[in-house]
Amino acid sequence: MPLYAVFIDLTKAFDTVSREALWKILLKLGCPTKFVNVLKQLHEGIQARVCSEGQFSDSFPINNGVKQGCVVAPILFILFFGAMLKDCLDGNDKGIRVNFRTNGGLFNLQRLRAKTKIREQLVRELLFADDCGIFPHSVEDLQSLMDSFANASRRFDLTISIKKTEVLCQPPPGVLLDKPSIIVNGQKLKTTKTFPYLGSTISDDAQLDHEIERRIAKASSSFGRLKDRVWKSHDIKLETKIGLFKAVVISTLLYGGETWTLYARHIKKLEVFQQRSLRSIMRVNWEEKTPHSEVLERAKCCSIESILKKRQLQWAGHIVRMDDERLPKILLYGELQQGNRMVGRPRKRTSHYRQQTIQSMPSSLAANYSISPTFITQGVAMDSMHARALPELHARGIHSTIRKPLIWLITTVNNMLTSKASLLQQNITWTNCKLSLTLNL
Repeated sequence: MPLYAVFIDLTKAFDTVSREALWKILLKLGCPTKFVNVLKQLHEGIQARVCSEGQFSDSFPINNGVKQGCVVAPILFILFFGAMLKDCLDGNDKGIRVNFRTNGGLFNLQRLRAKTKIREQLVRELLFADDCGIFPHSVEDLQSLMDSFANASRRFDLTISIKKTEVLCQPPPGVLLDKPSIIVNGQKLKTTKTFPYLGSTISDDAQLDHEIERRIAKASSSFGRLKDRVWKSHDIKLETKIGLFKAVVISTLLYGGETWTLYARHIKKLEVFQQRSLRSIMRVNWEEKTPHSEVLERAKCCSIESILKKRQLQWAGHIVRMDDERLPKILLYGELQQGNRMVGRPRKRTSHYRQQTIQSMPSSLAANYSISPTFITQGVAMDSMHARALPELHARGIHSTIRKPLIWLITTVNNMLTSKASLLQQNITWTNCKLSLTLNL
């Protein structure tokens, strides 16, 4: 099934809110009259002046909008915008239908075949502050939703910015579709291949490549701005530099990574950037041929893959603990009502990627990943240790088919010996392979 999306931008959304309509909405929602009167007093009698070249204009009244910078303003706008959307979408059943069931196991897709136990959720819009995205399956449904939105926005004295409102189409793999022609207020909306939404890039091919390139570019810019002041400074300790690198550069690099569905090529690009940056900070020359694992060990950093695993499992656990009516949990536990997966090897889904991540952890940890962040931290620490051990196993000629089970054995024994959570070193010998490793847990 194709997916169509329109990202709506409102012209001066906070400044054009009708106050009279806002007070009526608050009363209809059940707010006490006294409380509404207090809000009225905060917004009445507001005067403004324009300063140009040191001279002020005459004062003029401001009768519309909420007070930007006030802590109450975002909540008031959300309530106002929500009332507009309710008026807009009531009676319109266009959108994406999702079947879901929150019991029976997250990765057990057979639970969704029980028709008497599944529930249905209609997803039409995604909202954040004054940003709105509408998502149907067809051009006709998208036009119908936009007509309803345009009519409702006029009734509530809001204006759609035609220049900034864009349409994006995600066709099924291998299918070419014509550009959708969506008309709003007599004008055709622009069609785009990528759209930056809430700091992340959404592309028409539903791939992460554009987002990964954009995140690397932003992280590289952050790294470059600190090059002369921090990275090259001899007055700042290495530990402080690494701490800043994690707080500033890695946070920029992995922004939104909790929701990524990654392939090996994406992880490789991210880790190449991490290694290049760390080697620059620690002044590790390429001629020294220092292994990546040693660079991470000296910097006391985890690999990008391990960091992403920890963040994604923490976010997945957070969703699992949500109420069953929350939309993130519905989407995690559900599947589309319409459409079939392509024949052959289809693209990796988020649920498959989470399952693969959890299955890479010990069974005792995987079974409890949604209960406590402690289990996730322990599992990721083990995973990080595996990454450091693999080069030595490979150098000793250990066959790839027994490499992973061997590391799990070492990890399990090492975990048993360090059950008091103290940082100890244990020398573990696997006699059949004549292997002796010293690993830190």
